[in-house]
Amino acid sequence: MSATSLSAALPGILDDAKFSRDMEREADHYAVHYLTEKQIPRSHFPLSSTD
Repeated sequence: MSATSLSAALPGILDDAKFSRDMEREADHYAVHYLTEKQIPRSHFPLSSTD
């Protein structure tokens, strides 16, 4: 891949990465909410120290 091609594609790649992180955070938040709602100990959730 040439430097020109990479520089043209980079903004899209970075946007996709941010979108993926945002989706992961949303999924984690949903999982913690679900566990709480069903009275399942949060220790079953690997990221139980974060919301």
